[in-house]
Amino acid sequence: MPVSSRRARSIAGALVLLTAILRSSSPARAAISPQAQAVVDRYVEATGGRAALDGETRTYARGRMETMDLKGSYEQWTEAPNRLASRIHLGSLRIRTGYDGRTGWETDLASKRVRILEGKELEQIESEAWFANEMWARDGQGGGKVQFGTASFRNGEVFSSLEITPPVGSPRRLVFSDKTGLIVRESMRADQHETDIWLSEYRTLGRRKRATLQDGLDQEFAFFYDDVPANRVRIDSLIANGPVDSATFAPPASQDDGVAWLGTPGLAHVPFRYGTRHVWIKVSINGLPPADFILDTGASGTAIDRDYANRIGLKHEGRFGIQGMGGGDEGAFTRVATLRVGGLKGGIAVADLKASIVNLGEGADQVTWRHMDGLLGADVLSRFAVEIDYDRQIVTFHDAKTFAYQGHGSALDLEFLSGIPIVHADVESGCGGRFLVDVGSGFGLLVHGSLVKQCRVFSKVEGRKQVKIMGGGIGSGFASWLCRLDTLGLGPFRIPEPIAGLSLSTHGMVGSEDYAGNLGNAVLERFTCTFDYANRKLWLEPAARFAQRDRYSRVGALFIRSQSRVTACAIVHGSPADDAGLKTDDEVLSIDGRPAARFTPEEMDRLFVNGEPGTTHTLTIAREGRTSTITLKLEDVI
Repeated sequence: MPVSSRRARSIAGALVLLTAILRSSSPARAAISPQAQAVVDRYVEATGGRAALDGETRTYARGRMETMDLKGSYEQWTEAPNRLASRIHLGSLRIRTGYDGRTGWETDLASKRVRILEGKELEQIESEAWFANEMWARDGQGGGKVQFGTASFRNGEVFSSLEITPPVGSPRRLVFSDKTGLIVRESMRADQHETDIWLSEYRTLGRRKRATLQDGLDQEFAFFYDDVPANRVRIDSLIANGPVDSATFAPPASQDDGVAWLGTPGLAHVPFRYGTRHVWIKVSINGLPPADFILDTGASGTAIDRDYANRIGLKHEGRFGIQGMGGGDEGAFTRVATLRVGGLKGGIAVADLKASIVNLGEGADQVTWRHMDGLLGADVLSRFAVEIDYDRQIVTFHDAKTFAYQGHGSALDLEFLSGIPIVHADVESGCGGRFLVDVGSGFGLLVHGSLVKQCRVFSKVEGRKQVKIMGGGIGSGFASWLCRLDTLGLGPFRIPEPIAGLSLSTHGMVGSEDYAGNLGNAVLERFTCTFDYANRKLWLEPAARFAQRDRYSRVGALFIRSQSRVTACAIVHGSPADDAGLKTDDEVLSIDGRPAARFTPEEMDRLFVNGEPGTTHTLTIAREGRTSTITLKLEDVI
């Protein structure tokens, strides 16, 4: 259930604004077209001339920022060709980020924990450092590529755009006014997300003319903000070529991780309930009675349901857009003094945690048949080595500093996206990619549209039974087509005939162009899984379910519960449910004479997912005020 509670997202958007205001190379790669060179030369002259730009090696800027309904301050340091650091204070948020030419990092000044960036996040901050130092406008273009885009006419003025590709990272489009020669708009795309920034109020700071006001908006979250910019940045002062300590750009040392062991130091065994293929674990917020959370490696940060947060009196701060599996939603921040997992004599506690407050949704409650009070995310989990034993229903938290794997499993290399673990997996004849490992997902194998298209999966499964279903997560629902693939490969393991959800969505994480898919609990439950965050390994040890063949509902229908009312949905055409005349929204009153509301989700699975083909069940249903009885005979639907 991947959640990029993009503090990451909105803060990153604000950082992009800042770097655009301020503007290891490889000259051999430099390329600029003559038409683009003319636009660049005009810009350089308009901002102070070639000598001023070439003579600017360092900057230090201070200003104000408004984002996520929060107001605060920022500082930013740059050093050519490729160093960047920033400090942001927004309400209770205290964020530092940096890139020293090799290593990208981020730290929360409250928790003092440093997160080293990698993969796409490292590419992004390296690209931002390159743009912040305006390498594209310098001689040789800093190893990048600058091409003329288009010319447009608006309100009596001509605008020219340049397509600028840095040595690392995604291209950006800069739009220049032919009248002034200055940049008026910057557009960028990261994965499938587009951000637009408008620059204005130019004035001379540090011997060069710079935009001192910038308004930006991530297009995916535009509907949250109406006509109000999602991010606004103002420069108040800037010093060019002043002294800058080189340590400013280097990652600081991590300090205390805020972990307390409530029993045996360095080891905590915490029971969980495995229901609807979710790991339900008890979590106590600020010393209050334990609540039902889902352990979610696919959430970058811990999230608390909005209704539950209101009931226990948590303070909401700010407003931001978050990215979930299906799309975007709105959230707020809150400060949690203590978060406890497990009992007072055998669990773990984390102090001074920044969490998100989000709407985890009535729809999720209907599917899980119980209320979800929160998600325990990577900001907590990554402080430990976390072993999940699905058979014994025990999560073991190990001290990350001293952990050494003692089991009999095999290790897969991990990389991370905002703390979310990622591994390589293969589907359909060796075609594969990077998959998010998502213990928060009750599904199994979900293949994103990028890999579905790249591997031509639909053409390979032509002729096989396919079932269209709706999935969901934070943000929105999304359609997937279920079918059986030949194999799923994870390191040395091969899982035959897995049921995969094939998505063509272009929104949310399922629309990602950078990541190939998700691995949820229907895959992970086959193993005892040990997430060794510090050593960047996922240990997989085959468990009781390892050889079990993937199953889908053998009646071809799903059942959801709202309060005490059970209804049918997702009726598969040609399935036993369809043949028996069951319809979407039919209320199920009883199953084999027992009131449907008295069943647990696990009991429903034992009947309709794990029941033997040929078994029959009698349902009493209500439709439009009339009751009737139907008989379902189980068979394999996929």
